Amino acid sequence: MPLNLNFFLKNIAIFLEVVFFFLRLQSNLLIKIILKMRKIYVIFVVVALGIAATFSGCKKEVETSDLVLDDFKTAKINLVVGAIFDQSVATPKLEAVPSGTKVIISAPYSSFGGGSGNLTQEVALSGGKATVDVKVPSAGATYTVTVVGFNHDFKDASATTANFWEGTASVTVTPNTNKLVQITCTGTPINF
Repeated sequence: MPLNLNFFLKNIAIFLEVVFFFLRLQSNLLIKIILKMRKIYVIFVVVALGIAATFSGCKKEVETSDLVLDDFKTAKINLVVGAIFDQSVATPKLEAVPSGTKVIISAPYSSFGGGSGNLTQEVALSGGKATVDVKVPSAGATYTVTVVGFNHDFKDASATTANFWEGTASVTVTPNTNKLVQITCTGTPINF
């Protein structure tokens, strides 16, 4: 009997050593799995926060007003825009600005009974010309016409230089009228 008990106790000790070995192995493995899952969880949380911030930051605030522009009449503004690009000749001539040059036409909302801000239109010139239909209240409105600056060479008797050209004008229109606006752009040398 003592031999069997000794054998039994020896086997239990070996069994317990094996169990404790696997438990230690399992706990190390479990710790590694938890650490790896923690990294994945942190990455997931960062990505989720990034996506949430992206979508929450894309809200546009739309301002509404009681101003209805469809209730106003229209008028036409005929634009003719040019500049003297070549002064090396005996008689300099006004030339059309390059096609595609942009012009911004704006009038304050206050002219239409609205609040702050401007009613703005943009048009591209073709051969230095364009015709624009604008909204006009019965009392009329004053529009500011601004040529968006553009680069073009300027030539005089001594040299050709790169210049930045721009121009502006104002025009008052009343309903159903047709106004001609001529703008002569002025150039400023570009210093590189």
